[in-house]
Amino acid sequence: RGVGPQLVQDPKYKVKHETGIERRYFDITVQGMLKVIESGTGVGAQIPGVSMAGKTGTAHKPGVGGYQNKYVSSFVGMAPASNPN
Repeated sequence: RGVGPQLVQDPKYKVKHETGIERRYFDITVQGMLKVIESGTGVGAQIPGVSMAGKTGTAHKPGVGGYQNKYVSSFVGMAPASNPN
């Protein structure tokens, strides 16, 4: 697991962070994120044979870069959805 051809692993991405959110809310959140990948705005992120969960977003940034209206898209995902260690 890692990023790039050499599968570089930056140690800072292996540090566990606690959210302070009760674990009982995670399952329903992950179920919604699964639907984003299966049939929602994140279908383009699908990888055959990999259970993925994700969330897409769009932010409006007026006046950025000299443009009247600038929209910035974002995506965050995790895989496998059942155990995204």
